[in-house]
Amino acid sequence: MKYRKTAAALCVMLLSLCGCTRVGQGRESKQEAPEVMPQDDTIKVLTCTINHNKMIYNANGDQITTITQTIEVPKEELGLPEGVKMEDATEVITKSVTKKYEHMDGVNVHVKVDSEKAIVTLTINLPEADLDKLVEAGILDKGEMQNKYVSLKKTEETMKAHGCICELKEAN
Repeated sequence: MKYRKTAAALCVMLLSLCGCTRVGQGRESKQEAPEVMPQDDTIKVLTCTINHNKMIYNANGDQITTITQTIEVPKEELGLPEGVKMEDATEVITKSVTKKYEHMDGVNVHVKVDSEKAIVTLTINLPEADLDKLVEAGILDKGEMQNKYVSLKKTEETMKAHGCICELKEAN
């Protein structure tokens, strides 16, 4: 399978920019009480972009409920051998990307390949997902294990620190 490097690169790109942060990340003392999610039912949407990547975080208050990351990779950046059609690489790219997430509850991957680019969309429904497995897979940053939600505020700070342009809106 000569396209494995291409598919592996897509997996790395997906994982490298998710950037979500559990509440309590970086605390030194295990004696501290876990942070409690503030009471805020405001529906918020944070959209962050960088290069060919777009991440959308939906939240109730500070608690992120869903994450959708879409990455578009132009044909020339996939590293396909000269003359290879994108359609010929579709199956390998799809299998490689979806294999990483197929046994993870709350995680869905969709791959679309056309003649010009590959578009990979990763959607995570956090209430259905196992946060510890997401940390193990490199999707979430490790926080204190007793914290059971992903912070919108801390995620926004992390994404901006990584050079993303972010826009936060309250839903009507």
